[in-house]
Amino acid sequence: MSMIMLRSIYQHFKGDFFYTLYNALDEKSQTESIVYQSINNSAGSVFTRPASEWFEDVSTREDNVTGQQTRFSLVEDMSNLLSCVSTDALIDELKKRDSILAQLDYEGMNDSVYMVDYVTAKVLHIYDGEEVLADIRSFEAIEEAQQQVIRSARNSNRQRQIFKRTYIPVN
Repeated sequence: MSMIMLRSIYQHFKGDFFYTLYNALDEKSQTESIVYQSINNSAGSVFTRPASEWFEDVSTREDNVTGQQTRFSLVEDMSNLLSCVSTDALIDELKKRDSILAQLDYEGMNDSVYMVDYVTAKVLHIYDGEEVLADIRSFEAIEEAQQQVIRSARNSNRQRQIFKRTYIPVN
């Protein structure tokens, strides 16, 4: 099975687009699932689907409007989808929506970055749509964080994830 990229945009074979949030583990069945959010509607609906179904073959389904081979397809290049829309118009539209993309700080993008570091953490569980992180460790370089993830993978059944923190002054 292919690897499912978290914090990425995927297109469903019925045409809608979704943002992958995190992995989840069903406590009873021990089935790994993907938690993902719609970016097509203003409600930002959140869904789960077993990871085993993510790349399921849908090529022969009549409701496959995209013609793609699998249930979800990673969106690697959005240029063909957005060529008719100006960047300013797209950003304005995303700001209006009540979704994960509306929470981005577009105005702060041009500020000078004060500091960047890399954090590793274990995702313990999900509560009301929020991920709970534990055993958080900070590193100055991504290589250090990657080494920490590799070391912990040998000693634990719960995988660590790497997060990049960027500090931008707000005043």
